[in-house]
Amino acid sequence: MRSTNIILGGLALLAIGGAALAIPLIAQNQTQSAPPMTELTNKTSTAVQLRLYKVTADTKPNGSYSPVIEGRDIYAADGQTLIASYNQLYNGGREDVHFRADQTKQWSRDFYPQTDGVTIQRSVAWFEANGKTYHAHEVRQINGKWERYGQLLPDGNYEERYFCPDGKTLEKDQIFDNAKIFLSENAIFCDTGKSVRQLTAGEYNSKVLTIFNQDGKPKSTISEHTGNSVSYKGDVFDAGGQIVAHFDHYYDEHGSEGDYQSFSNGVLDREWNGADHYGLITVTFYDKSDDKQHKRFSQGVKPEDWPSKLSHLITVTEYADDGKTARRSINFDKYGTPTTVTVPTADPDKTIIYTLDDVGVNIVKAALHTISTESDQAAPLPAQTRVTVPDEETTLVERPADPQWDDGKTNTGDKLYDFP
Repeated sequence: MRSTNIILGGLALLAIGGAALAIPLIAQNQTQSAPPMTELTNKTSTAVQLRLYKVTADTKPNGSYSPVIEGRDIYAADGQTLIASYNQLYNGGREDVHFRADQTKQWSRDFYPQTDGVTIQRSVAWFEANGKTYHAHEVRQINGKWERYGQLLPDGNYEERYFCPDGKTLEKDQIFDNAKIFLSENAIFCDTGKSVRQLTAGEYNSKVLTIFNQDGKPKSTISEHTGNSVSYKGDVFDAGGQIVAHFDHYYDEHGSEGDYQSFSNGVLDREWNGADHYGLITVTFYDKSDDKQHKRFSQGVKPEDWPSKLSHLITVTEYADDGKTARRSINFDKYGTPTTVTVPTADPDKTIIYTLDDVGVNIVKAALHTISTESDQAAPLPAQTRVTVPDEETTLVERPADPQWDDGKTNTGDKLYDFP
């Protein structure tokens, strides 16, 4: 950064800075003005120093990007106390920054690139004593209509409000804590005025996001908690407000585990449950004729990329009409060929295991298996040795994806203060 020092009188400083700034801040329901130029000169002697500089490739620190291409720094007569900086930006706009006596930033404003020689102010910000966080800020569209504004609240949180393109209708109202972490939001569809999403604080430091459809009815409700593990759960609704899915997952250093249920006409239809570190996902299919959640059959499936991708079928369990009692279980090899069929007996400690031929069609061996002793003894073959498995039971159905967390990209962290 190349600079040149010039000694100027106080009147010259006024010519550089222009007239006193007075911007109404509706966030505070009052007119708040940035300090006038005369106040700056009153804090110093009538002699000041002007340092001109130009940013070139060799003056950028470590070759980093700088939005400033040239500017002017105004110093007090001591040559050390910075009063103001006037910067020309790469985008063609301009930035004015004013400092307190302790060199912290007091207020700043920036301007849109000139159009037909006309300069239009884009935004203005007032800073807290630390010179970093906002006390208030406001941004306007190039046509002068509101884009957004923000203000520090008495509880230390910061509120930021965004407007629809008309510059009048409030699109979303956000709250950030004093560490700039996003806390809550209410937002609407600009074209209908109905809710588009709502973000609130939930239990145990979780965040609860509700996303609405164009009719103002909830599309999904999601609760997310991030700590040593990530918990992600909620519900998905159809246009009529009926539940179509429920999900409950968590993720930590050991992997992922959770449950996903899909519904048809409000009745449980299918369920995916398991964990990638167990190497097994259970997919259960229910009877949709009533709401008693009767199981028809379940699949044990090896996950390829849990929880969405399934690799191959391991086992199928068919249930009796009560939806609870296993009627038979069929094991498969990695190629999808049935290998054994297990059926219960009147004795809950005993089952019969039938071994199938190489093509998985006919029973070639039978054994009475005692569960408590893990022992087998020969058993007669059944009258019907041919085994058939319905295609539905061997067809893998990957679970639908979770609804995406879409809070309008409001969890911006340091980007909350995106001025200019």
